[in-house]
Amino acid sequence: MSKGTTYRTGWISILLVVTELLFWSLFIGGYFFVKRISPNITVDNPDGVYLIPVTLVALGIFILFLAWRNKVLKRFSDPALVPVVLPNRSLSSTVLRFLIWRLGVAFVIIGFIDPKVGTKPETVQTQGIDIMVAIDVSNSMLAEDLSPSRLDLAKQTIQQLIGKLDGDRIGLVVFAGDAYVQLPITTDIQSAKVFLNAIETNSVLSQGTAIGTAIDLCVESFDPESEAGKAVLIFTDGENHEDDAQSAAQQAKNLGVKVYAVGMGSPEGAPIPEYNSSGNRIGYKTDGEGNTVVTSLNESMLVDIVQAGDGVFIRSGKSFVNLSPIFDDMGQMNEVESGSVEFSEYEHRFQFFVVIGLLLLVIEMLLGERKWNNKLSI
Repeated sequence: MSKGTTYRTGWISILLVVTELLFWSLFIGGYFFVKRISPNITVDNPDGVYLIPVTLVALGIFILFLAWRNKVLKRFSDPALVPVVLPNRSLSSTVLRFLIWRLGVAFVIIGFIDPKVGTKPETVQTQGIDIMVAIDVSNSMLAEDLSPSRLDLAKQTIQQLIGKLDGDRIGLVVFAGDAYVQLPITTDIQSAKVFLNAIETNSVLSQGTAIGTAIDLCVESFDPESEAGKAVLIFTDGENHEDDAQSAAQQAKNLGVKVYAVGMGSPEGAPIPEYNSSGNRIGYKTDGEGNTVVTSLNESMLVDIVQAGDGVFIRSGKSFVNLSPIFDDMGQMNEVESGSVEFSEYEHRFQFFVVIGLLLLVIEMLLGERKWNNKLSI
């Protein structure tokens, strides 16, 4: 079969699939990137994303169409004679027209989703409390007795917590052998999500579990002038080896700060995975005698901490954490007004995408399948 006489559907399929995945990956990734750095961008019709599979279905139909055309060409003419029988037919133009059509449809879909940009910021007064969340990032939090791991489940739970904040301020502290402020207390929910996603076990270099140090740092991070109720929420497996966490919780209580704890782990415990620099698991942590180290939840330690801190303790489930008991207790705390910036007016941007999409569709209709470059073939 001579080159350029029929469609090379294998290579064309790979080209089109890669183009499809690249386009939507860039679009979706670009949207979330812009959303992180500029929270005044939103969409008016999020259900429009369900139209995205239209381009995928069209891709499959087009590939089947090319395969059918090949069969027709081979049935009615020798492949070597196709250039003679159809001298002005361009195989490349067929694919090019589809790519232009597909791009036009994609822009129309984006226009239907209707990106919007906030144009009129205003300060909205809300009421809430102050919450400092302390996250244990010691290596024992990599244990997989919880799904997907103790640390990952803790981060997922905090994401849900952030999503439920309404006028509350939140800050993040990471701790292992020492403690550091990951995010100062703020009403900026988008920043909280970004900083939370960046938390890993290497966020603190010194290993250990200094719960007391984390509590002290959380207390120091509150605004002493604020009259809002103050709470420290700790996510840890409770294996404290560094300090007197119970005394730190008692001191926090004396300063009007309640201490809560979520036990991340199971009483039975699990081994601690070890990974190489590429992120591949290479085995499990062992002690000096070569025995596998098993880490388990120290529930009694955490119960003592919350009793000293006048808070509530809950144990995580296998793959879900029910924060309702803690929310209920926090609901009794004093709320104060805080201002946050919201956008009351948004400018629609769908026109830009729809115009580009329609222009591409018109160009596709005007293009024929006649050769425009005899050197180009697919």
